[in-house]
Formats: sequence, C-alpha cells, structure tokens
Amino acid sequence: MPTRASTNLFYQRSSRIVVSMAPMVYYSEPPRLISNIGKHLERCCVSLEEADAVAVKLHMGEEGNARYIRPNIVRAVVDWLKERGVEPFVTDSTTLYRRRRHTLFDYLRTAAAHGFTSESLGCPVLIADGIKSTGVAVEVESPVKLRKVPVSALIYEADALVCLSHVTLHPDVLPAGSLKNVAMGCTTKEAKMRMHASDAKPIFDVEKCVGCGTCVRHCPAGALELRNGKVFFTPERCVSCAECIAFCSFGAVKVNWDALSKDVCRGVVDAAKAVLSTFAHGKAAFLNLGYDITAECDCGGDSRLPVVTDFGLLSSQDPVAVDRASVDMVNTQPAYPGGEFSKLSESPDRMSSYKPSVNWAEFLSLASDAGLGETTYELVKI
Repeated sequence: MPTRASTNLFYQRSSRIVVSMAPMVYYSEPPRLISNIGKHLERCCVSLEEADAVAVKLHMGEEGNARYIRPNIVRAVVDWLKERGVEPFVTDSTTLYRRRRHTLFDYLRTAAAHGFTSESLGCPVLIADGIKSTGVAVEVESPVKLRKVPVSALIYEADALVCLSHVTLHPDVLPAGSLKNVAMGCTTKEAKMRMHASDAKPIFDVEKCVGCGTCVRHCPAGALELRNGKVFFTPERCVSCAECIAFCSFGAVKVNWDALSKDVCRGVVDAAKAVLSTFAHGKAAFLNLGYDITAECDCGGDSRLPVVTDFGLLSSQDPVAVDRASVDMVNTQPAYPGGEFSKLSESPDRMSSYKPSVNWAEFLSLASDAGLGETTYELVKI
C-alpha cells in the first residue's frame, strides 16, 4: 500500500478503491461551502474507526480579528464526525507572540468571545499544548532544518486529524493554508520559535524585567541568572526551548523574528512532517476554506479587506495538493474592490507580485520533496 507521498494515491469512496495518478482535490463553490462539508469529509476521512479521538484543528481568531473561520462551519464538521461514532474535539495551540492567545487561559477566553465553546460546537474545546506548552519530541526523518519537533501533547495523543484552514497570505509562508496550520498550530512554543528564528535565541528587555526569577527557575540549560535584581542571559548556553517565553508574565522576553522566509519555510516543512508522522495513513484530512482571504493571517489583531473574492471550499488527503489548489484559486479569483490585489497590475501570479520575497512555489516543492504530498492535483467539483 503506498504511503502519503506516493505518486499513486489510494482513496476510498463507498466500498470501492480508486487509483489516481494525481491527488484528488475536491471543490465546492461558496454557496455550498457549509451544505457540502459532509461530502468533502466522506471523501477525505476514509479511515476513521469507532471511538477515535479526532482533533479538529483550526485557528479560532486573534482578538480584534473578525475574518476567522465561523463557528457554524466547525459545528457542521463536528456533527458529521459525531454521527460516525468518533469523539471530536476542537483544538489549537498557544502562540509564541504575546497577544490574547499566548496562554491557555487567554486563548480559551478569546475562543469563547468568538463563539467557540463546547455548547456552541457540541464537543470539547481544548488547547493542545496545555498550560505550560508541553509536547512530545518527534524525530524528523531527513530534516531540512529541525531534527526534532515538539508536537503538542493533545495532537500527539489524537487518533485522527481534521485540519480546517482559513486560506490567507502570510509574511513568511505562502499560502497560509494546511501546511502552515499543521506546522505552527500543532506544535509547542519551542517549535514555533525554532521555525521562526534563524538563531532561535530569545531577546531580553531588561527594563521590563521585574526580577521575579521565574524564567531562571524554569531554564533547563542554566542560560539565565539573576544579577542585582535583573536577569542576565548567556546565549551560548541557550538551547532554544522557549521556556522563558512561556513563563514570563511581564513581556521582558521577546522572540528574535529576524528570519528569512526560506528559513521559516524549511522549519514549517519539518514541523508538518513531524506532526503528520504521528497519524496513520488515511487518518488526516485537510479542508481549506476560501473566504475573507486577507493579506495577513488570522494572527493579526485587525480585520482588513480581503484581497480576492471568495472561492469556496477545497479538501484533500494531500496537504501539498490542497495548498497548491488554493494558490491557483487565489491567483485567478477577481480582486476584492478596495483590497490589496485591486492595487496591483494584472498578473497570472498576483500572490508573488504582492509578496515577492516569499516564494510559494519553492515552499510547496520543498514540502513535496520532503514526502508531504504532490504539487499536481486533479480538481473534482462537488
């Protein structure tokens, strides 16, 4: 039986086994986005077993942002899963940056404010990396940047994954779709830091340090010590675990964001590979939602105009193929009036025209070379 990276992809439809030379990407237009979700899941969730714990992974929106995935869409996914006798839970992980999803408690409050509660969704809402951003270190075979990736504990323990991704643009990774959602959203703060930063060392703001010593107590490498009521940092000892970021409550520890897009993309590929290696073949499905497609990801604390009009819903068992299809949709949709793409000259690749420093084709080719999927696909309209 071929693996996820095989050229011949097997998928199950009813009782038949069909062989295709290119991965299937299923497509529904905007008016059928919600009503057709079950049909997409039928084609992509092919190996669910009774009582499976299924992680429904999505970004529940940063405070101030109104462009995130709607709770009623998530409820449709949850209801379909529950009808199959599995145990779904809605999940995401805490953020590296310090806004309103940085801690488990802040994230749950933000999620509830956005309509993501157990009552509205019909299943638990759980933060995958918990209170202290804990995970399980997973070794990456033939890595391009990260030899080990800490996968968030609840993702690692889940039996299956339904990845709901709101397609957007991003400063470092294009497209912001399934691959980024899996890599950034299913891992710990340590992994996020290693993906984002070239040297992966924290930056300390001595003026904001109150000398509480919490970071010193939690540093596993002895890279921190208190001197005259302030933290002193020895970079040579730092192992980039991000514990100091997780435990500092005063904003005295920052992340070194000075990283090139290519380096971030390499980390994303390794992290996605680590996460998906924890699921058996056929236990992961990828749904890319193409509406309110903005120039920045949902981590932004505002609600900008979309760059193009809505394209609907894409789904696949192949995260590379569904992300490539998303690029093609974004590049061919009409520009949204007043949005960033409406200011560009006509181009067959508006995504690259808008963010020339981020090479989406190179990123997807790297993911394909790593065995995560194929950059070609067969589009099937539902």
